[in-house]
Amino acid sequence: MGMVNPSINAFTGESVTELLDRRAQVVYTTAAVSQGESVSNSWTTTTFPGGSNGQLPSVHFVTSATINNRGTTSGGSTGPAGKLRVNVWQVKLAQTTNCRLFCVFSNSAFTDGDTPTGDYAGFRYSTNVPDTNWQCITNNNSGIGVTDSGVPVSTNEVLLSVTYNTIAATPSCRFYINRNLVAVRTASLPRTSLSAYCWRVFLTTLEGATKEVDVSFLTERYHTI
Repeated sequence: MGMVNPSINAFTGESVTELLDRRAQVVYTTAAVSQGESVSNSWTTTTFPGGSNGQLPSVHFVTSATINNRGTTSGGSTGPAGKLRVNVWQVKLAQTTNCRLFCVFSNSAFTDGDTPTGDYAGFRYSTNVPDTNWQCITNNNSGIGVTDSGVPVSTNEVLLSVTYNTIAATPSCRFYINRNLVAVRTASLPRTSLSAYCWRVFLTTLEGATKEVDVSFLTERYHTI
């Protein structure tokens, strides 16, 4: 399987599809392209069913049973928002009750709660709001912007992707679920003047019981030129 060409425009629907179809290739570094690394050592190969792309290894995250406990993981490298960026997560919630999940790329100043402060873009699911669908979210540290994807959250695995184009005439974040474009946001976009951006997954239990999520694929690419 060949390298996804980093010189192509990764922000058209076609090239996003190309990237997602090559998701078994999760270890690479090329010029002006960077990928995050999972910090967990709890790897398993039995969580996700096989499919057209084959069965992928996954990392299994479990919160404590203490209400409002937030389990987190993030990329092993940080960088700027970049001129062009794509982040992808393949996740599977074990429960959809009394929990909050964020899959975002963000600056390190990311707080807790349903409307955290900080600079970020990605997806939220919180039964506390209450959300029933995946919410497409952006923030430039001055207020969260939320667009309903229309896609219900379930315990099935789901492929989430957000692309950020800061050099277009109208900068935007485009949100994809299972390769389908579900939202475009042009307001409250993360600031490009900050540097400590990387992918992050946050799962919070909102009751006195553990909550679990599996992440079988993630990638982070940002182009700085």
